[in-house]
Amino acid sequence: MNVAVVGCGVIARTHVKVAKQCGANIVALCDIDLAKAQNLATQNELDCALYTDYKQMLQHEQVDVLHICTPHFLHCEMTVYALKRDINVLCEKPLCISYEQMDEVLQAEKQSKAQLGVCLQNRYNLATLAAKQYLDGKTVAAAHGEVCWNRGEDYYRSGDWRGKWATEGGGVLINQALHTMDLLQYLCGMPDRVTAQCGNWYHKGVIEVEDVAAATFFGDGGGNFDFFATTTSAAELPAQLTIKTSDKHTVVVLPDTAYVDGQTLTFDPHGEYLGKCCYGKGHASLIPDFYGAVEKGEHFAIDGNEAAKVVKMILAVYKSKGQEQKI
Repeated sequence: MNVAVVGCGVIARTHVKVAKQCGANIVALCDIDLAKAQNLATQNELDCALYTDYKQMLQHEQVDVLHICTPHFLHCEMTVYALKRDINVLCEKPLCISYEQMDEVLQAEKQSKAQLGVCLQNRYNLATLAAKQYLDGKTVAAAHGEVCWNRGEDYYRSGDWRGKWATEGGGVLINQALHTMDLLQYLCGMPDRVTAQCGNWYHKGVIEVEDVAAATFFGDGGGNFDFFATTTSAAELPAQLTIKTSDKHTVVVLPDTAYVDGQTLTFDPHGEYLGKCCYGKGHASLIPDFYGAVEKGEHFAIDGNEAAKVVKMILAVYKSKGQEQKI
C-alpha cells in the first residue's frame, strides 16, 4: 500500500504514525512549507520524496491512498483532483465548506473508481460503539449535545486560515464541534430542520466566524435535538451527548465512557492518544479500516455521502439566523 500525505501540520503526525503502524509504504509528503514536510519525515525516520505541489506529487509518484491533512478550504480541490485520477482519498474533516463544494466532491466520488473516506474517527470510540449498540431498535425522544472548549487568540493566530469564512468555512461548529454533531446524527438519526443562532462573543477583531452557537434540530420522528458549542468556555470540558429514549432511559456519551441511567455501559481507560487528546483515539482504528476496504475492494462506511450529513447540518445552522431552515 503506497500512501502519500498532503499537509504536514499537527494532524498529519497522527496519520503518518498510524500509516507506519499499518505497514504502509509512505512514498511522499507534501506541504507548501517544505520545512514542515522535512520535519515530519525526519521525526518519523522516513526516506521518502518531498514536494511543495500536491499535483506534481500525484503525477510523479505511484500512490494508492492520498491522506489530505490540509486546511479546510483545500479539501474539496484536492479530493476531486485525486478522485478524477482514481486515487483513493482519506480526507480529514470537514468534507467541504460549502454546498457547491459538496456537490463537486460527491459527483467526483460517484464517477471515480477509487474510494473516498473521511476522518470522522469518533465513531470508532468504544463509548460511541456501545451507545450505538444500546440504542439500536430504540426510539430517541430527545437529545442534547455540547462542546465547551477554550481557544484563545494565540490559537487563532497559529494559522492564517483559521477564523475566516473563506478558508476555515466557519468557526466552532465546523472545526471543534463537528465530531460531536456528527455523533448526534449518527446515534439519533438525521434531522431535517433546524433553528439556530451563532455569534462572535469573545474573539471580535480576531476571527470573522462564530465562537458560540446554539441550535435546535427537528425531525419528522418527533424528537428534538439541542446543540450548544463554544470556544469561549472558562473551563475545557469533555464533549458530551445526553440522549433520552422513548422508553425513558438516559444515555450519556463522553469520549471514553458511556452511561445508561447512571450505570457505566463502557469505559475505555486504555488506548493511546496519538496526537492531541481532542482528536480522540479513533484514527488508530479508522485508518487501517480504510486501508482494508481499499485492499479488499469493499465499501468504506464513512464515505462522501455519509460525511456530508454533518456538513449539511452545519451549513443549515449558518443559514438559519434564528429562522427555521431546511437541512
